[in-house]
Amino acid sequence: MKLANLNINQFENPYDFYKNLQIASSGTKEFVLTLAKIMQCQISGQVLFLDDFGKNLHPTLTKFLVKIIHSSKNLQVLMTSNCTSILDTKLFRIDQINFLDFDDYGSLLNKRLFDFKGFRENMNAEKGYLHGRFSATPFIIVSENTIGKLLENVKG
Repeated sequence: MKLANLNINQFENPYDFYKNLQIASSGTKEFVLTLAKIMQCQISGQVLFLDDFGKNLHPTLTKFLVKIIHSSKNLQVLMTSNCTSILDTKLFRIDQINFLDFDDYGSLLNKRLFDFKGFRENMNAEKGYLHGRFSATPFIIVSENTIGKLLENVKG
């Protein structure tokens, strides 16, 4: 906790720690709970599932948790995330990064970064993703007319 600079390491009494955590930011809560899950699954040998990993975390803390996961022995993790800052080939191998997308019929597709032709490990995966190179990016068609109609409906 001290390394993450969360300012909650001064509590000797677990109740005081818990009480302080209740009023902490959502990012602090997520960091502490994710760290606890990592430790628990490391001890128990269970697979760790992290849904929407890093949603409330600063990118530095998100990357820090990924490094802890990678340094843990016998820990298997499956995570989903919308946090593009961890789309980094220094954090993950290209065979560990997958993109979920829908085809024209609404079926879910799993596409591995490894399978995209021309992608090399020294390329910026986050930048490529944000520019739509790997699909799986939101596609929104918006016009001023559509926005106007939405705002009119809100007004009543």
